Amino acid sequence: KHFKKNNINIVRKYKKTPTVDVNKAEMHQVFLNMVTNARDAMLPEGGKLEISIKQVGENVEVGFTDTGKGIEKEDLGKLFEPFYTTKGAIGNDDILQGTGLGLSVSYGIVKRHGGMIEVLSKAGKGSIFTIKLPAKGKKAEEKLPKDEKRGEDRDHRPLSILAVDDEEEICKMFTKWLSLDGHRVKSALTGRDAVDLIKKDSFNVVFLDVVMPGVPSIEVLEEIKNISPETKVVMITGKLMDKDLLMDLMQKGAIGYLQKPFKIEDIMRAIKGIGL
Repeated sequence: KHFKKNNINIVRKYKKTPTVDVNKAEMHQVFLNMVTNARDAMLPEGGKLEISIKQVGENVEVGFTDTGKGIEKEDLGKLFEPFYTTKGAIGNDDILQGTGLGLSVSYGIVKRHGGMIEVLSKAGKGSIFTIKLPAKGKKAEEKLPKDEKRGEDRDHRPLSILAVDDEEEICKMFTKWLSLDGHRVKSALTGRDAVDLIKKDSFNVVFLDVVMPGVPSIEVLEEIKNISPETKVVMITGKLMDKDLLMDLMQKGAIGYLQKPFKIEDIMRAIKGIGL
């Protein structure tokens, strides 16, 4: 109904394929993300989404072909980076907004299943996302990239870090990245939960989202600094930081900010810059 309402026609081309051994809940998340991205790319004009399933060699391929805005050539290589998003970037369309986590999470899930995701796209013409999964169901072991060494190999002391964001996937990403780097990490989805954690535990660094539901982040920042003046607070923002707001945050005790999209290197650089 939602697709029809937005003038999007779905065409299904399903062929008989061998069984694939997958985690149904995780793969449902991947497919939902692909369909949602395709829908968003075709708003507000509408278009056609073709979903195909077929066997190619020893793989089962699930394809999602849309007639949407497409992706700029320079963006293709960055699609699966955490926090990277093209939503809102093509044509400055205010309708399209996103955290940039969906494709990164989807890529990780497919990779854990021994598969891969391929992308073909052209700006203004549309995109084709193809998920390739081994028909025999052999799952590849999840391996860390060579540069993701365990914490004991790092040259800094482990810190206690709190990530505060109403997007659960962002909190999970912070936890994964920083835990791999040897830090003790906790997360909170609301400002009130963050303050409660600060009262019970001590943190060296807090990453705090600027836009949060409920208690305004600037009030959360004030409470954090009142409870634990020595805790360093770095703000997170998905928009260009307003100078007046930035000044207010700095006056309340924030030491800086990270602007989305950012990479693990940006977070590490922020931590290193704190000098703890």
